[in-house]
Amino acid sequence: TQGVTTHLEIGPDAALTPLTPNTTPTTRRNHPEPRQLTTALATLHLTPLNPTAHTIPLPTYAFQRKRYWIDAAGTAVKDFGATGLQAVGHPLLTATLALADGDGLLLTGRLSVADQRWVTDHQVGGAIVLPGTAFVELATQAGDRTGCPVVQELTLHAPLTIPEQGTVQLQASVSAPDATGCRALTIHSRLPDEQDWTRHAEGTLAPAGSPVAEPVTSWPPAGAEALDVTGVYDRMAAGGLDYGPVFQGLRAAWRLGEEVYAEIALPEDEDPTPYNLHPALLDAALHAITLTSAASDRGSLPFSWSGLHLHATAARALRIRITPRRTGEVALTAADTTGRPVLTLDSLTLREFDPDQIAAAGTARNTLHQLEWRALGAVGATDAADASTGPRAVVLGEADWTAELGLRHVSDLADLKQHDPAVVYLPYNPVPGTPPEQARTVTHRFLAAVQQWLADDELTDTRLVVLTRHAVVVSDEDTEVDLAAAALWGLFRSAQNEQPDRITLLDLDSAASLPVAVPHLAGSPQLAVRNGVALVPQLVRAAVDTTHQPTPFDPDATVLITGGTGTLGALIARHLITHHGVRHLLLTSRRGPDAPGATQLTTELTQLGATVRIAACDTTDRHTLTTLLREATPT
Repeated sequence: TQGVTTHLEIGPDAALTPLTPNTTPTTRRNHPEPRQLTTALATLHLTPLNPTAHTIPLPTYAFQRKRYWIDAAGTAVKDFGATGLQAVGHPLLTATLALADGDGLLLTGRLSVADQRWVTDHQVGGAIVLPGTAFVELATQAGDRTGCPVVQELTLHAPLTIPEQGTVQLQASVSAPDATGCRALTIHSRLPDEQDWTRHAEGTLAPAGSPVAEPVTSWPPAGAEALDVTGVYDRMAAGGLDYGPVFQGLRAAWRLGEEVYAEIALPEDEDPTPYNLHPALLDAALHAITLTSAASDRGSLPFSWSGLHLHATAARALRIRITPRRTGEVALTAADTTGRPVLTLDSLTLREFDPDQIAAAGTARNTLHQLEWRALGAVGATDAADASTGPRAVVLGEADWTAELGLRHVSDLADLKQHDPAVVYLPYNPVPGTPPEQARTVTHRFLAAVQQWLADDELTDTRLVVLTRHAVVVSDEDTEVDLAAAALWGLFRSAQNEQPDRITLLDLDSAASLPVAVPHLAGSPQLAVRNGVALVPQLVRAAVDTTHQPTPFDPDATVLITGGTGTLGALIARHLITHHGVRHLLLTSRRGPDAPGATQLTTELTQLGATVRIAACDTTDRHTLTTLLREATPT
């Protein structure tokens, strides 16, 4: 009755809260008091005492969520016939192209973690590597389409690493048949921004004609000794071959003399039907080789396949027999669970994998990218000038540029529409103030201008060109940068994402260079002109310095880690001790020895073999830091 709308209940329990609207309790039965008090104060601050605040409902269960990312559904090719290709419909292959010169065939595809999730379960030396059995799958697919289903020979030359982000382009090329009807096969890959292709495998495909394999009638064979397979994948992981659930298909094994028999299967949620033989299933057959006399003490991978005949497709589970030939070489046969033959392999040679080769391939696939401005080529100034000074190009807003550009000046949108321009130049001129003040002024001004321009339906066919000077650095010769103009580029890049093909950013070295850029305005959302040459930005792979060797740490020196008691600091400290042989560490943080976990961290690092000192130090305080370093430096 007195107009009170918010209540705070203080007591041993929330007895009155359910009976009174807008009431918050400070204590609740079976709730920690500090947390409940904090919750009450936060509730008062965010809801009843703050009329503009609102609460957000939590999900009804832990993993309920909604994606806001836009799927790039429109980028896939829907009609391969329109491009001269024939769709394949295979998980690793996209399309085929019959070559006009001879009777050859080209198969293309795309690999990525997003498209082939199972590849992440095949890691070698810490890198995601396409299994050798996937090249067998590619070979059999190529053979099926060229009348040569037998993989007579297939030799692997280089590992194909798959980056965690992005895609890898794939090509399998089959030559015309020779006098015996056999065809040569090569498999290459490259990243989308690479010029050169890497050859991963080559071999020979032969026509069918081998005798049909005999079915398996007795399983497991009489007299075979059961083998323990529980530790197989742990041993392989210790050797650098890390297999995830999809590839851990070895279920049971037996030995009979020198031969090993095994049962392998795919997980229930992995579909084998799109494949002739799922690479993970065939790879699991190779894991049983670790139980034979042909096994190497170190991790081995397939190197060369000979005489591979596929008798059936889309198997989910296999019964296999492995016959050692010599160290590193075996023969293999496989049947399905009914005994029907699936695969016959005359010879498989394995080699110990080279960690340096895997690391080098992974480095090449995961190097950083850098921005480069590349020339589009000079354009005749006379031809370009006609396009820039024609009646359908005007300058809006900044009159100072009008005389320099030789174009008609319009002051507002109403005047603009009367000229019905095809191109509207929106030039930027520096404004007074400090760089932050300048950036704020021009971004607000240009934001208002572009919003009005986009809102006018009569201007939808008009291209807006934002003119700047010194907004971007295109080479080492660009020593002057206008920060406010650079801020405009950031603003309009966002606008370009929302309004594709309607806005162009153009940075000039002088107004006289505008005609050089005019022919490229429609095809390049971002342009710069320097010394009469139009330039566009492109992401290119950064050069990898393979000759650089890290400078070794002096084991007698003390290494200082600021923020050393935090998660990252502790991680770096462990790495310095175990990988670089550092024996003396000085860890600083604002709380020093009183930081949470500092004592345990000291004990852990000491057990690893280092002497550790943790000190409280504000590293922004020059005097305090100097004193600490003086104390830590040996005299």
